[in-house]
Amino acid sequence: MSDITLAAISLQRRTVGVAILRKTRIEEIVLRQLSHDLETAQKSTTEFLSRIMAQQRIEFVAFLKPTETASERIRSFHQSAVQAVRDAGTPLLEVSAEELFASYGHPPLTGWTQLRRVGKDIWPMLNSTPPSINAALLGLHVQVERLIAIHSQQP
Repeated sequence: MSDITLAAISLQRRTVGVAILRKTRIEEIVLRQLSHDLETAQKSTTEFLSRIMAQQRIEFVAFLKPTETASERIRSFHQSAVQAVRDAGTPLLEVSAEELFASYGHPPLTGWTQLRRVGKDIWPMLNSTPPSINAALLGLHVQVERLIAIHSQQP
């Protein structure tokens, strides 16, 4: 149960970042550039995620929720990607930016720049694009929370 393969997904306006984790170790980071055409980008996103889920045998998915100020394009990507994962029958969790900010600093971090700096400190060799760092930090957050929950339930 504690070694479930997780795909953490960060959707940006023109890029999808996926971090694949087992326990708290990053197995792979995959980025996909998207078309400027919304319909083409949505189709490409869902096909990309479906292929990754099948190839990597993903058992759990985490999405970074769009912020309140996110564009309609990002919200649309998010909805179609979440629906594709649900259609595949894979369990998923959505995490807000505020949850991530709180989990990586006390007092909570105040923005993406601070959060990404933490990500670069944890993984200096990680590709420095925002989607890859966001996905990695999301994946680590979810996996640590899951491991804590599993071990706290054991006698």
